[in-house]
Amino acid sequence: MPADFSLRQTLACLNVSVFNPAVEPALKQACRIDAERKTAKKDPFHGLFSLIVLQLAAFACFAGLRPYALWAGTVLTLAGLIAAAKTKNTAFHRFAEVYLWAGLMLLGEKLFFLLPAAVPSLILPALLSGMAKQSRRERRILGSFWLAVTVFAAAFRLAPAAVFPIAGLFSLAGAAGLLFPLKNVFDREPSIVFILSPLFLKLGLETAALTGWTPPVSSGCVLAAAFAMQGVLLTLALRKDLESGEKALFWLSTAALFAFAALVSDGMAGAIVLLAVAYFTDARSLGKTAAALLIAFLAVFILNQPVSLSSAATLCAVAGLLSALLCRYLKHRFASKE
Repeated sequence: MPADFSLRQTLACLNVSVFNPAVEPALKQACRIDAERKTAKKDPFHGLFSLIVLQLAAFACFAGLRPYALWAGTVLTLAGLIAAAKTKNTAFHRFAEVYLWAGLMLLGEKLFFLLPAAVPSLILPALLSGMAKQSRRERRILGSFWLAVTVFAAAFRLAPAAVFPIAGLFSLAGAAGLLFPLKNVFDREPSIVFILSPLFLKLGLETAALTGWTPPVSSGCVLAAAFAMQGVLLTLALRKDLESGEKALFWLSTAALFAFAALVSDGMAGAIVLLAVAYFTDARSLGKTAAALLIAFLAVFILNQPVSLSSAATLCAVAGLLSALLCRYLKHRFASKE
């Protein structure tokens, strides 16, 4: 169950002495990593918000220079690389990165229209190199994001029928990375991006369908099977901590999840299983995102039904009230058990 424990409290719960010579090197390394994270958080340019602002600024520059994509992209990429490598000032380094990313976007768009599959092929090595070191967090976030975007875009362009099978593979890769982390491989950020990308893709297509636009391809049961497989992976990850009755409950829940995804809404089913994965991997931000996605999919599902707007609003309000009552009931129940 997710809880806030210090490293020493965790070791005490496991009845492990912090003075054990076998534990001391690992403890020192953990303290060093924690100190590096605290130092990085003091950087005003650290964090997801900073990366979003950087990408928006780069996109604005990209949009303005699209008529001169080839030569402008080449100049900005080279100048950005040189400036980012030479400067040690954090603010100027970020400034250089904006133009570097703008140049990469300009060149990437040109290459995409010539060879769509080449763009993700070039991004993948950069992402893999970012997974080799803890300090390359930004490279992992941006690399995994652009890899997912370019792969989906290339699939839509070359083979629309393969979009949702590819999305299912991304979803499974993300779940496997969160539930079965590899030693000395820093893949948490890519796993989060990969497990979220199919849900945002599905939500975007369903929202666009509200305007009367028909998506070029349907997900069918592909995403339903992928989300059910996430339930299977979660059961396998928890198999040592579950009793026989709990295992049977998990398997039945996985079967019910597949039926719900195939017959009602695969988006809501994906958000539900994502909530479970986030809970058992102690990913609070991911859990909040999953809850927001569940609400969004529920609203889109109701709006897609043959009901009036006022009836849809009433249904959303009732669903929200029932959810609040359920959360309150569960909170009191768990509190009474403790």
